[in-house]
Amino acid sequence: MRLTKGENRRGFHTVNNGKTDVLVILLKPILVTRGDIKTTVVGDGFQALKSINEGLPGNQKIK
Repeated sequence: MRLTKGENRRGFHTVNNGKTDVLVILLKPILVTRGDIKTTVVGDGFQALKSINEGLPGNQKIK
């Protein structure tokens, strides 16, 4: 709620979209590879290993 009132904007930046300034949070991208998917995506709770493996052929499943 405070953000909608313009309060507590620490960590935010503004980017002009051609019409107005929009508040954004600029995040540093993290490269995810097959070798570290368990410590990044799965470890941070974004996705379960089971659901990742559902879309992979048997010989490509991550153990």
